[in-house]
Amino acid sequence: MLHKIRQTLYFKTLSPVSVTTGEKFSPYSDFVLEGKQIIYIDKAKLKTIFENHPNRDNLIDHYVEGVVSGMDNNRSRFDLKKYLRNFLKVEPTEITLRKHSAFIKEERKIIVSEILKNPHFQPYIPGSSLKGACKTALLYDWLKNNPKGQNWLNNLVKNLYDFRSKAESDLQKEMQNYKIAFSDSSVLPMECMSIYQITRLNLKEGKTKEKGIPQLVEAINKDYTFSAEFRSENEQEENFTLNDLFRVFAQFSRDANQRDIEMLSQIKKPNETTKKLLLFYEEIQEKLENNQTCFKIGSGKGYFFNSVGLAVYHYDKKKFAEFLQVFRPAQKKINDAQNFPITRVIDAFEATPWGWLQVDTQPFAASSKTQPSETQTQSIEPQTLQSQSTEPTPEIRADYLKPGTKLKKGASIDAIVVQSGKPNKVKLMIAPENEPVFELRGYSSPLEVGSILICTIEYNEKKNQILDVIFKKLK
Repeated sequence: MLHKIRQTLYFKTLSPVSVTTGEKFSPYSDFVLEGKQIIYIDKAKLKTIFENHPNRDNLIDHYVEGVVSGMDNNRSRFDLKKYLRNFLKVEPTEITLRKHSAFIKEERKIIVSEILKNPHFQPYIPGSSLKGACKTALLYDWLKNNPKGQNWLNNLVKNLYDFRSKAESDLQKEMQNYKIAFSDSSVLPMECMSIYQITRLNLKEGKTKEKGIPQLVEAINKDYTFSAEFRSENEQEENFTLNDLFRVFAQFSRDANQRDIEMLSQIKKPNETTKKLLLFYEEIQEKLENNQTCFKIGSGKGYFFNSVGLAVYHYDKKKFAEFLQVFRPAQKKINDAQNFPITRVIDAFEATPWGWLQVDTQPFAASSKTQPSETQTQSIEPQTLQSQSTEPTPEIRADYLKPGTKLKKGASIDAIVVQSGKPNKVKLMIAPENEPVFELRGYSSPLEVGSILICTIEYNEKKNQILDVIFKKLK
């Protein structure tokens, strides 16, 4: 019998959450640090200033040289803020695209990792991240509580080298029995983001890793809420319920958490950082014991939150070291397997581990941080909005240019996304018989196919040729 579940779930961030795109923002071209804020530069406004400046060519050459030197050498002397003020005579606040609070310890020129956002710069959690956390918890439950999973784990531990080649395929086959999916989450307001400096804490020594280049990451702040739809179709002997889902999440988080608590409790000389971290883990454990479901996603999950290592560790601690060497053959030798992994990703200021969420079937209590913006409300509850207004929603469509319109540099043209990716590809709506496709510049994240945009063009009038298509805004 096929058991189906379709349920809206509600989530609350318990610590900073970051699902990164892989893209980086550069202090030499993308942003400046102003006090305790990072200001992202609006490239379209910067371009207009260049175009209207009498010393345009020299200023552009200086700018390009500075950006290139910064890309090649993080010790470059080029300072974007000083360049804007001293050469272009413009304040960063005059060409601001967006700005966010910055919780950082150093004012060195450091790149910032980007998180997933929509074209309005509103972050969201991809369904794939929620699904990944769910499948990891389900797998752990299968290995720990299901007789077939227990037998598989026993055979793995006894025959590590023989199982190595087929271990992953076996687990993938088992996971195919769980047909689950999450939608992308509702969007959060742009104001929910901050820039954090993250570091790694050695749980055995209680010290942070200060060497190397500090890492800055965009993240959703704690105490923000969002929703996502959970869907499941399973042909199981026993009906799989939402209670089962919450139980496996809690079990997985509790077991991984407990190990960190034990390691932190063994530190001979605890400091302020380790005390804060221990308190956080204990608060999470208390939530779990009180039937409040918590789990981790995104950057900073750590080894025990995305592998079967936790199951092997609890099953046979003596075999755990051998398991690591077999399944991590390319890594350097691990001298202290019982305490592996020894480091955790934390916020350098508050000593908070990353990526913690709480989930429930009911919305969390509203607060000033969780009130949706107008755009967010439209995305989350369109049926409610329609019931409140009798006015028809105007249709958003891509329009062709008016007949006789001549193309020129900087012209705005409607466009439709025809291929999602990095970069996206768009079809320009010039005329019914003229819909050329170009790669889209100025927007780094994938856009949904069919999205309607307004773009500007770089145009060579002598050759009657479009050179580039730049994202301007969503229509």
